[in-house]
Amino acid sequence: MIQKYIGISIAIHCFLLGIPVYPIVGYNRYIPWLPTPNLLIEGKKSYMTGGCYIATAHHAYNTADRYIGLPELYGSFDLGVLSRAYAKISGTNLLRSYYQDKSIPFFMDGALRMQGFAFGMHQSITPEFSIGGFVVCERLHAQIDFALGDIKFIVTDDMKVELSNQRRLLFNQMDLGADSSTLFGLGDIDLYCAIEREWDRLFKFRTVKTALKMGLIFPTGLSWDSSLPATIFTDNNRNWGFYGSGQLTCVLKEDFTVDFGLHVYKKIPKTIFGRMPVLQEPLLFGAAKGPLNINPGFTIVFCPTVLLEHLRNGFGVAVSYSLLYHQQDRFTDKRAEQKVQTNFEMTQKLSSWAADYISLQAFYDFAGEADARVLHPTIKLKWDLPTNIFVAKKVAKTHVISLTIDCAY
Repeated sequence: MIQKYIGISIAIHCFLLGIPVYPIVGYNRYIPWLPTPNLLIEGKKSYMTGGCYIATAHHAYNTADRYIGLPELYGSFDLGVLSRAYAKISGTNLLRSYYQDKSIPFFMDGALRMQGFAFGMHQSITPEFSIGGFVVCERLHAQIDFALGDIKFIVTDDMKVELSNQRRLLFNQMDLGADSSTLFGLGDIDLYCAIEREWDRLFKFRTVKTALKMGLIFPTGLSWDSSLPATIFTDNNRNWGFYGSGQLTCVLKEDFTVDFGLHVYKKIPKTIFGRMPVLQEPLLFGAAKGPLNINPGFTIVFCPTVLLEHLRNGFGVAVSYSLLYHQQDRFTDKRAEQKVQTNFEMTQKLSSWAADYISLQAFYDFAGEADARVLHPTIKLKWDLPTNIFVAKKVAKTHVISLTIDCAY
């Protein structure tokens, strides 16, 4: 299957156009790696880039434009539902009889913090053909906090303590470990190739570039651990992936550029050992465990950008808007014996998401003339700000700040 997708990707490369932009790396509902066009530097078509990133999130958008806890993106947690789901698997309900038929909701808050370093390179082979790659090394810390919700039956303080203890006991029985996790490692590796076309003085523009790019995602990133629910915040499970992007860059006049990008990203289906819901419990706490096939949906991103260069000496700014939409994923139970049926209705419904981001970028060009130095350095500070301009649903409200240095040559 993987060889088939690689073959198709290489074949399409021969017919595509592309321009130098930051690699895609991969989109998810927790930490977006948003595309950012590079500055167009005359006579220099290759560049190296490196930088550091930090990201933080404490809330998420639900379908009603309200904030919810990060873990609730996979559904609300109900101890009564989970105990009944696990009873179907184990044959025993661990709650005492008074609670077994009741709804016992818990609020789930959470936090996600990421720090990382990234390095990329774009190498021009000919004036029109180029190749490149991008890799991230990151540290992720995530946690889930539980608090008893609105109980519809009479409950005392002692009963509240009992229910919190019962949740921990049930988690231990289900091999669900700590409510927090810290992961360190590589992100997915992005390799791509591109071919560009450029026209001068077209439609009264100073320069016009039209392009497409194709890339392949190698699954080296951090992955889920079914015994640690918080690790699902990585929203990755080492799937191969590929993407294509279309780009239109118009230099309206000197130091004033408008860029439009359309990006399509797809992960290849994969079977993992994971948790599966039996009733309506969230995927994070699925009562059943076993081989689970996940076929991720397409992710589509539209990203227009305005760049203003040399506002004062080498200082400039850029503003981007990114609209992301992810289709529903498909989940298939691959267990050999399915005496207890799984239920993916809610999981699949909640797997689609959409996000709005405004990216604010300030940059400084340290070289006055493009041909003055072998390396043409530019330092960039960018803030990816989550918004809800059009549609933000079932997605984390994550802020990302990055400081990068590009060296064109």
